[in-house]
Amino acid sequence: MAFFNSLFKLIFLIGVFFCWLPNFWWSYNGLDDEDDPPSDDYFMSARFLMSTGALITVLGMAYVSLPVDFIPDWIPIFGTIDDLLARMAAGAGLMMCFMGYSFGSDNIPEEFEMIADSIRKLYYSAIPIWQDKIAPVAIPVVKATSIPLRWAMDATLSFILSKSRDPAAIANVQDLLSKGTEL
Repeated sequence: MAFFNSLFKLIFLIGVFFCWLPNFWWSYNGLDDEDDPPSDDYFMSARFLMSTGALITVLGMAYVSLPVDFIPDWIPIFGTIDDLLARMAAGAGLMMCFMGYSFGSDNIPEEFEMIADSIRKLYYSAIPIWQDKIAPVAIPVVKATSIPLRWAMDATLSFILSKSRDPAAIANVQDLLSKGTEL
């Protein structure tokens, strides 16, 4: 059953992100009109740059979320390069959105303006909550949980030290234990 769920997810992601979304982008930008192709200035407009950047970002992140890669991850070096390139493409797409938003030659499309305004409102409402409510509680909790972890690390290193026969290793571990940071 898990195989079929993974297969369905793979087919769904490929269908939606790699077939439907580029076709939607093509028609959103009016590139499907063969009789009246867009001018060269259109390719520097905010609408084209931002929609292309959004497409590249979504496609890059969709590729990273695929359960099966084009180059399998078990191949030593090249297995992770395709995921890294997809993440790089997603970052480049975000930069392209920013460049279109900041320097595009046309008016910013209404849908992108709504997204930017929503992100701005979320940011300015979340930061005071983080600073006033969450951070004062979270920081002492993290400090308090780090103390038992330090004790566990000391016990583990002491056990390893008692089992070790190398005097240089014993001196290094004792030096590390004596240099422990206090909270």
